[in-house]
Amino acid sequence: EAKYYEVLVRIIDQNGKIHYPGEFLDIAMKTQLYPQITKKVISHAFDLAKKYPEYMFSINLSNTDIADASMRELIENKLNECKDPSKICFEMLESEELSDYVVVNSFIKRIKGYGCKISIDDFGSGYSNFSYIIKIKPDYVKIDGSIIKDIDINKDSYSIASAIVAFAKDRGIKTIA
Repeated sequence: EAKYYEVLVRIIDQNGKIHYPGEFLDIAMKTQLYPQITKKVISHAFDLAKKYPEYMFSINLSNTDIADASMRELIENKLNECKDPSKICFEMLESEELSDYVVVNSFIKRIKGYGCKISIDDFGSGYSNFSYIIKIKPDYVKIDGSIIKDIDINKDSYSIASAIVAFAKDRGIKTIA
């Protein structure tokens, strides 16, 4: 039985068709709806954590989300109300460069102070910078699916995944593939 759930956004249209973020997030960003969507996901994750205290829930956050003071305030308010913040994991996207390291680092220190977990999502998909792991000091590194999908037949994928796992293990970080 799974004990860890990633809270993700989907839109179900009037015909019952499910739409994935790739279909609508770009438009949401252009129309300023993106922060509202992210705030709904954050609130929903905390509602789930309250309703199902035996499970862990993760929330994807971009650097844009973290740079938004109202988003950080919402997260901090939710953490203050949360009975067990250790059941919340914030997933940072590795595919984005750290634009404001000071704000991101401060945010991570604050939420870790509540007992939350930090994960780097899609590691190996973008900038693949091991210094990102050193700066963020996550609890988990999620290796990107593009590396894992053919790991059994592609020596390059195997080598990359092995390097990520060895580096993470050396740092006391768990890996997820």
